[in-house]
Amino acid sequence: MNLLKSVKGKVIVGVAAVGIFTSAGFALANSDAGQALKNWYDRVFNEAVAESVAGAQAYGEGLIPELEEEYGDRKAVADRQIDRDADKKVTDSVHAIGEAKEAHIASLDDAKAEILVNMERDFYHAFQEGWFEIQAYGEQAKQYVNQDLAAHFSGKRTQF
Repeated sequence: MNLLKSVKGKVIVGVAAVGIFTSAGFALANSDAGQALKNWYDRVFNEAVAESVAGAQAYGEGLIPELEEEYGDRKAVADRQIDRDADKKVTDSVHAIGEAKEAHIASLDDAKAEILVNMERDFYHAFQEGWFEIQAYGEQAKQYVNQDLAAHFSGKRTQF
């Protein structure tokens, strides 16, 4: 064992091991034992691959219920997000419609006030024209009555 404690010893043991394994490999390769070893290796490799594939399939199939549940949860979250977005858009639209309605009503109130002012002015002018017309007729009637009575009674004053 003292040989394995030094670097020189380790190198000697490594070279010897490589030599032994290499010569054994050449010997097995040239005999039926090499073919048997290859067949054994192929069988063990194919079994390992089959076990690996079977393990992967079992693992994947075992994950399916959990993945389906997570997928369902994510769809539900997405549905709730879509519903919230739709509700927000509807609320925003209703609010915008209400604001537009209020603005329109305010503009109608302004138009109504303007129309009422114009109507009041127009009725006042119509009333004023009628009043002036009545006053003019009254003045004409007064002048006619004064002239007619003056003419009618002018001859009668002398009789008293």
